[in-house]
Amino acid sequence: MYSIFIDSNLLSGAEKRALKLSHELNKRGIECKFLITRRFFRALSATKYSNFLENYIIVDNSWLYQLREIERVGKIVKYLGLRKLLSLFYKNRVLEIIRNNGIEVVHVFLYSDLRLIQSISQHTSAKTVFEITSPDYVESMSKRKSAYLEAYSYFNAVSDSVYINAAKFIPTPRLGKAPIPFFDPIEYTINQDELFNKKGNIIVFAHRLIPRKNGLLFAKVVKAFLENHSGWQVKILGEGPEHSEINRLLLEEISAGIVVTGYQSNILSELEKSRIFVSIIEPDNYPSQSVLEAMYAGNALLLSDKGFTKKRFFNDNGLLCDIEFDDVLSKLVELVQDVPRLETFGRNSLGLLKARYEKSLYINYLHEMYVSVKSAH
Repeated sequence: MYSIFIDSNLLSGAEKRALKLSHELNKRGIECKFLITRRFFRALSATKYSNFLENYIIVDNSWLYQLREIERVGKIVKYLGLRKLLSLFYKNRVLEIIRNNGIEVVHVFLYSDLRLIQSISQHTSAKTVFEITSPDYVESMSKRKSAYLEAYSYFNAVSDSVYINAAKFIPTPRLGKAPIPFFDPIEYTINQDELFNKKGNIIVFAHRLIPRKNGLLFAKVVKAFLENHSGWQVKILGEGPEHSEINRLLLEEISAGIVVTGYQSNILSELEKSRIFVSIIEPDNYPSQSVLEAMYAGNALLLSDKGFTKKRFFNDNGLLCDIEFDDVLSKLVELVQDVPRLETFGRNSLGLLKARYEKSLYINYLHEMYVSVKSAH
């Protein structure tokens, strides 16, 4: 028996991927328990993604959830001397679930409680796998590498660049690399026969609004771009520390309705209507789920020429740019000057997605990894 374990209060790329992986494994007869916290269950319940929630266990019961939420927002638990007791209750609950369900591999997404993972390794027969989802996690892990190496049996890097950096401190026998990103747009079906009839002059940027994803830089480009291209609308979809500054910068354009900002749990319905998708992430756009979604929705791509972007995501389906204001702006202007060409780019995006990113390849890799980790001594 395998399991995927995740704790989050958001529903971004990694969270959706964990849910879809669990769903697909069970669909193929590879039994996988989806271990989730109550706060993640609540985040899912408010969306259509709850339709794909199956074979799951909520690891914290209602009273434990309430106490853990109090701990997160205040210090009352610490002052009452209950923090250690609360952690003990939670740990014992998780260990009990693993033992009672005969779970042999625990595949962990977005989880930082290394003491709990160490307890799983020490007090159950289960092996543990950590999903390294981004360069941010590699940096965080490098500062606590001994603790991570002690807690986890194996590590799975989502991309080439993440693997290269993680291999600097993780022994290669304990480090794997996904062959492709897992992509499965089960939440929204696009009629590709009618797709290009639905598109308007819309540009989408959909990422977490953190510095390395360059949302603020793109907002500055948008302000200059719209001065001379009034027939276009731009949607900056996401949330994060740059959100307020972006809204202030584009206040006039937002008021005029030519810029839309805000978080969207499902961007496929927006990408179905857009012609261009922008991603200028550092150090690499690959394996961004939103880029894959944009390709599935037939968008021309404007991508920063960083990392493995050109090799993995590019085949005459848009333009590449440097992460500089002038170059992003000039390439965006170049794209919109030839709207019929955008459809050709969009169709090439679809062709590239179908040729390279078949989900069966990923599921076979994942299952083989679980079998190997389970059998390792």
